[in-house]
Amino acid sequence: MKSSTLNTTPFCYPQSNFWRGSLALLLLFWSTLMSAQDPISPVTESLKPNVVAIKASFADGTEEKGFGFITAEQNGRLFLATAAHVVRGPDKDKSAQHIRVKFLNDISWYPATFKAQWDKEDLALLELPKPSFVQWQPNCADFAPGTYRKVHFIGLNGNEPRWVDPGLDGNIFEDKDHELNFAIGTIRPGTSGAPLITEMGIVGLITQDEGGISTALKLTQIKTLFSGGGQYPYFALQLLGGVVTPPPINTNVPVNVPQADEYGLVLVKGGTFTMGCTSEQGSDCYDDEKTTHRVILSDFHIGKYEVTQAQWRKVMGSDPPNLYFKGCDQCPVEGVSWEDIQKFLRKLNAQTGKIYRLPTEAEWEYAARGGNQSKGYKYAGSNSFTDVAWFEDNSGNKPHPVGTKKANELGLYDMSGNVWEWCQDWYSDYSSNTQTNPTGAGSGSYRVYRGGNWFLDEWACRVSYRNYSTSGAHYKYLGFRLAL
Repeated sequence: MKSSTLNTTPFCYPQSNFWRGSLALLLLFWSTLMSAQDPISPVTESLKPNVVAIKASFADGTEEKGFGFITAEQNGRLFLATAAHVVRGPDKDKSAQHIRVKFLNDISWYPATFKAQWDKEDLALLELPKPSFVQWQPNCADFAPGTYRKVHFIGLNGNEPRWVDPGLDGNIFEDKDHELNFAIGTIRPGTSGAPLITEMGIVGLITQDEGGISTALKLTQIKTLFSGGGQYPYFALQLLGGVVTPPPINTNVPVNVPQADEYGLVLVKGGTFTMGCTSEQGSDCYDDEKTTHRVILSDFHIGKYEVTQAQWRKVMGSDPPNLYFKGCDQCPVEGVSWEDIQKFLRKLNAQTGKIYRLPTEAEWEYAARGGNQSKGYKYAGSNSFTDVAWFEDNSGNKPHPVGTKKANELGLYDMSGNVWEWCQDWYSDYSSNTQTNPTGAGSGSYRVYRGGNWFLDEWACRVSYRNYSTSGAHYKYLGFRLAL
């Protein structure tokens, strides 16, 4: 690669208005000429508000840095694409304790939530509430890459992130099925996740650089994975200069639910409810239940049943190493830690292209109470505990096949009893303030689980009862169900 040398010889000129005016005209002409010769730079500059810097910190004390860009906005929330290794570590096998993002011309870092990962493509989807000042451009997509196209990128990481267009043209030299290989000499460590840009807009997401040969995942593939064929609202980018239209939605399929879903996810219509120790729960709730508060939730989906041993084995290829009650395919899988489940989810999502996750604690309680169909029961589906739950008096000291007791108002089974169910949230004290789509504390030492289990009494299986453990804990009475 040729390098240019800057001439540092001082340029002296007479201090007269004539020469000042001539120099100004010369600079104006030069900048206009360069702008005309370089159609990518104005596009790159206009797209900087779409780009975020990302920091992910892990339990082992390490930190990864990179970039990402906005792919959609819905209900006051932004969805971001980045390289999976930025938020999952170099081997994509770690769960970040904290993910923070920073926007152009703002000094603050904002917490973001991991939603999904595609290992093969090195792609991750993040979500966060939209800061009020953010104005981004959805008309920024280039879906027609090709070899010999010139490219720039946004993102260069030194000690602090900078939204830099290095200004040196790179070139795409190989256009594969889902990837672009390109050469550009200005990429530095910490640029992963940054957008690759042509004169027509964002064409890909940078995933790696080896010896000056860089790789980007095509925007067309990101669209395929994030939109799920029109089922998901996570990709809304349009052609540069095009008309903004909503992402296509398959009207025959509820948003976020795949057709013929083998996990039997049930649509839970959003609403408002009181979370915590409400009157039907009794007068002697534990302290961590007592701060009742209003919660507003959007629509979501949750598993009709707890995930079974057979379902786990189908995804992972074998039983979990700490499974205690083996040989019961339709029994809930147990002996799995919160961290084990994250590995399961990453593999399941990579296999299916879906975005399965754990329910938040608020979603779990709302669903257990029956959502907007709730009849105000103490347990999930009844005030008669034996109708809906396997517990110490009827379980025979073991879990039972899912769905063999009565369902609750939403058609969900075993949300009281059988096995505890992990939630996504860090365990923390409740706030008394009204919350919208809460996701729990930003950090903590323990993860929440809910619902009671087969060897506990009925008191621990109430819909407001809370419990917690470290994310690496695995017990023979602790499992999970899926959400979308």
